Amino acid sequence: MDYFSGKRLSNKLKTIFIAIRPWSFSASITSTFLGYLLAWKVNGAIDSIQMLFTTASILFIHGAGNLVNTYYDFANGFDTKDSDDKALVKKDLTPNEIVACIGEFYFLGMLSFLVVYLHSEVNNISLVCLFLSGVFSSFVYTGGIGLKYIAFGDVLIFLTFGFLTTAFAYFAHTGKLSMDIISYALPMALNTEAILHGNNTRDLESDKSAGGITLAILLGKRNACILYCLLLMIPYAVLGILAFNSSWTLLLPLVTVPLAVGLSAKCFRGDLVMIPQGTAQLNLLFGFLYLTGLALAP
Repeated sequence: MDYFSGKRLSNKLKTIFIAIRPWSFSASITSTFLGYLLAWKVNGAIDSIQMLFTTASILFIHGAGNLVNTYYDFANGFDTKDSDDKALVKKDLTPNEIVACIGEFYFLGMLSFLVVYLHSEVNNISLVCLFLSGVFSSFVYTGGIGLKYIAFGDVLIFLTFGFLTTAFAYFAHTGKLSMDIISYALPMALNTEAILHGNNTRDLESDKSAGGITLAILLGKRNACILYCLLLMIPYAVLGILAFNSSWTLLLPLVTVPLAVGLSAKCFRGDLVMIPQGTAQLNLLFGFLYLTGLALAP
C-alpha cells in the first residue's frame, strides 16, 4: 500500500469514527453500567465476560443507530453544511459506504449478543426481546417510521437510554426485572434526554425548514429551553428523594449543578453550538458520580 492510499484509508476511518459520534456513547455507557451495578447489589457479583459482551452489543447497536441517523438525516434533507455531521454533506463518505458500515455494526452487535445469550444462564425469550427492542429503536429513530421527524424521537430516546439499556444489562445478569430499575434509572433517563433535546433545540430552525417536527419545534425556542433546563434540574430532585430513602452518597452528582446551570444559561442566551457536546459531558460526569454514590450506598 503506497503512502497516499494509506492516508486516504486513514482519513476514511477517521470520518467513519466521527460519523459514529462516540461522544454520544456516554448515554449508553452510564445507563448500561447502572444495570450492572443494580445487578451487583442483588447478586453480590458480576460476570466479567457477560459484562464485556453485553457492553459491546449495546455500543455496536448504538453506533449503528448513529450511522442510520447520519444516512436518513442526509437523505431527508436535514443535514446541511452547518450540521455537526457532515460526512455525507461534504462527500467524505458515500451513502453506500454508510449503509455498509451500518450493516457491519449491526452484525457485530448481534454477534456480541450471541455470546451474551449462550453464556447466560437466562437463555429465554425475554432476553432476546430486550435486545431486539434495542435494535428496533436504534433504527426507527430516523429509519423506517422515522420517529425523530414526527415528534416521537424524544420519547424513544428517553425510554431506550433511560430504561431499556439498564433493564437489558440488569436482566442479562439476574434473569429478572424489578420496579426499582425505573426509580433508579429515572435521573439518568432525564439527563440523557437532555442531550437529544438540546441538540434539537439548537437545530430547531434547520429541522423546521427540512419539514421535520420535533418537540423543540412544537414548543418554540424559549419553551424548548425551559424544558431543557427542567431535564437538567429535575434529576437532582429525584436524587434527593432516592437519597432520603437510601443513602446520602446518592447526592454526589450535586457537584455537577454548576455545569447544569451554565448549560441552561447558554440555552437561554442562544449560545447553542456546543450544547449537545456539553450536555453529553455533563451526562458522563453525572453518571459517573451517580454510579459511584450508588456503589458506596449500603
